[in-house]
Amino acid sequence: MNTLRRLRLGARLAAGFAALLLLLVIITFIGITRMSSLDATSSDLSSGIYPKVNAAQKMQYLMMNIARSARNIIILEDEGQMLSNKQGIDKDLAEFQKALEFVRTHVVTDEGRRLAALVDEQSKAYFAFTSDVVALGLKNQNVEGQRLLFGPRYKTQGELLATLQQLVALFEGQMRTASEQAHATYVTSATILGVSASRRRWRSCLA
Repeated sequence: MNTLRRLRLGARLAAGFAALLLLLVIITFIGITRMSSLDATSSDLSSGIYPKVNAAQKMQYLMMNIARSARNIIILEDEGQMLSNKQGIDKDLAEFQKALEFVRTHVVTDEGRRLAALVDEQSKAYFAFTSDVVALGLKNQNVEGQRLLFGPRYKTQGELLATLQQLVALFEGQMRTASEQAHATYVTSATILGVSASRRRWRSCLA
């Protein structure tokens, strides 16, 4: 302190401005780092989490569409309409497997991997059940098909739907968490850079 007092006014001002400049550099660096973190979080939301939410919701839709087409087949009598519904089922099955594969290769948590594996297991049981229902419908064995459709194996549909809903909820939770982190990072960055800008304006007024 005594050394600082012995310095001439000009030297003390120079030392003060140098310290202020260093502080501004540090604050700006922290702000830019925070902004980079915000950019990474935004990228994760758009290219990582959202596509998984979309894929899980798509599997829900495809499953219900397959169920609707299977019911159509066991109540329809027109062969052309029955075959059209069967083609729709085949297309939806392929899309379902594609969406499931996407989820399986992009999940990053243990819970996500567990649910994806469970969806895989349950979908095999449900689609085997659906295939048997459709086979009876295509043979015009509608009574047998309805009996099978609403028999004990019908529970496979509810089990798969429940697991898919858990998967959607997991991904939506990850999206909410990432959004909250992005907002917090933005607020912190804006505050830091705002302080930095204020100090620069104050220094320019003193110059």
